[in-house]
Order: sequence, then C-alpha cells, then structure tokens
Amino acid sequence: MKLFNTQADFNIVAGTVQGRPGVDQIVNDSSILAKFYKLLDGARNAVVIIAIVLIIAAVLLVANTIRLSAFNRRRETSIMRLVGASNFYVQLPFLVEGVIAGLFGWLISAGLLIAVKQLGLDTLQQYFPYDIQLSVTDLVEVIALAMVMGIVLCGATSFLTLRRYLRA
Repeated sequence: MKLFNTQADFNIVAGTVQGRPGVDQIVNDSSILAKFYKLLDGARNAVVIIAIVLIIAAVLLVANTIRLSAFNRRRETSIMRLVGASNFYVQLPFLVEGVIAGLFGWLISAGLLIAVKQLGLDTLQQYFPYDIQLSVTDLVEVIALAMVMGIVLCGATSFLTLRRYLRA
C-alpha cells in the first residue's frame, strides 16, 4: 500500500504535522520500502524463470524417456505396424505410460505439498502475528491444477515424441 503518490504529497503532510505537539521528527521511509519492493519483484521474476526452466526440463525428460522406451520396443512396434495397426494403436501404450508417469509425479508433489502445509506453514503460523492461512480449498485447487498440468504435459509430450518416431 502506497501512502503518498509523490514527494510533494509527503511534503504537504509533513508540513502540516511538523511542529505539532508530540511530533519530534518526520521520516520518509518510502525509499527503503521501494528498494524492498524492488527486491521482492526481482525474487518473483527469478521464481518464474526457474519454474519455466523446470517445465522445459520436465518436457525434455519425459520426451527422452518415451523415446528410449519406444526404441527398446521397436521390434514390437514394427510387428504391430506390419500387421496393420494404426498409429494411434501403436502410440497408446506409450501414451498411457506417460500419463502414469505424470500421475506418479503428481502424487509425490501432492504429498510433499500437503506435508509442507501441515508441518511447515501451520507450525510457523504460531510465530507470526499475521493470520495468513493456506486454506484447504486453495490446497485442493493447487493439487488439482498440478494433476491436470502433469497429465497434459506428459501426455502431450508422449504424443508429440511418438508422432515423430512413428514417421520414420
């Protein structure tokens, strides 16, 4: 929350209260707060960049895993293609494998998120005077979003990786 829009606003208020009983000194700490907010903005931007890098790493990891799995099962897939199986029928086991991998990742992340909330946030809350809670509704929304993102990310990566592999 910003109290003054400009330095002139601060000077008007400071001039009004300066010299009144009980006012010893007037200090404008907006420069300190501006530096702090700039630091917080930089930290937020760094977290967003790290999240993007981790998403790219997850896509590459899933793509490489599916590619290796397809390479290991190339004899089976070539037999399936020789007997007339459609590309989707050949891709289906790999898609399911990718979605199951996404579900396992989601289960691990959901468990860690619940543990951090229960053991970390709720325990730390007693030491702060502010009542900042992560509600169960918010937690369920984040877990559901993580599940959808994990399944879509792994499924789409598997599908796109196998499309390129089956063309060859």
